[in-house]
Amino acid sequence: MYNYIYYYIIYMKSFNLNFLNNNLSEAKLYFDSNGYIILNNILNNDFIDKLNKSIETIDGRKQDLWKENNYVKEVASNKDIFNILQKLYNDTPLPFQTLNFTKGTTQKEHVDLIHFCPSTDNLELMCGVWYALEDITPEKGPLVFYPKSHKEKVILDFDKIGASNYSDYEKYMNNLAMSKYTRTSAIIPKGSVIIWKANLIHGGHPDRDENTTRLSMVTHYFFKSSKYWWTPVLSNSKKKRILRKNILELSKKIMN
Repeated sequence: MYNYIYYYIIYMKSFNLNFLNNNLSEAKLYFDSNGYIILNNILNNDFIDKLNKSIETIDGRKQDLWKENNYVKEVASNKDIFNILQKLYNDTPLPFQTLNFTKGTTQKEHVDLIHFCPSTDNLELMCGVWYALEDITPEKGPLVFYPKSHKEKVILDFDKIGASNYSDYEKYMNNLAMSKYTRTSAIIPKGSVIIWKANLIHGGHPDRDENTTRLSMVTHYFFKSSKYWWTPVLSNSKKKRILRKNILELSKKIMN
């Protein structure tokens, strides 16, 4: 079955693996409608404790730790997540980046497509998977996101919104999100996962207690149908896609 996680007036439906596998159409409908899905008990506590022990020297944030940490690499190639993404997208998922955090990020509102964009007409062929490596409470600077915001028009060029730099883009996304959508905090238990669509607006709360941790990890995925990707934030309309990179070459290193 699924249950509801209560935070203030926000109810977030979460699924377990058995329910999702046996009720895929309902889970997929929820994912497509809301732009995210929460899954329970993806990682067991013993494994998480070992992972956390191995990264306790990280100061805030570490990118692509999979290159030197086998626990992180194992999470990035998690078979349950692979199977779920395969079913949700009807395509083969390809991990290409990991981010590990010991604290809340205070990251401003954005969508992942501005950083990681598939070189294909189907811009949905990218997603983020966020793992709670401890129980996440309001004090810990939780991830924040805006359900249904993935349905907004995709913005890949600052010129289209009158922005001259990334700071202007963040202000635009914050105003858009706050004016039209419900700000939702990811108050979820240890071992749970949030999968979000490429165009879902999200960011991070600041820590309420500077002495607390927010142990978490993100893996970003492309899908096999998109052979290349590019970085819009480093491009513009005139040199569009010249910064593209091969997806398969990146993902093979993580999956091997």
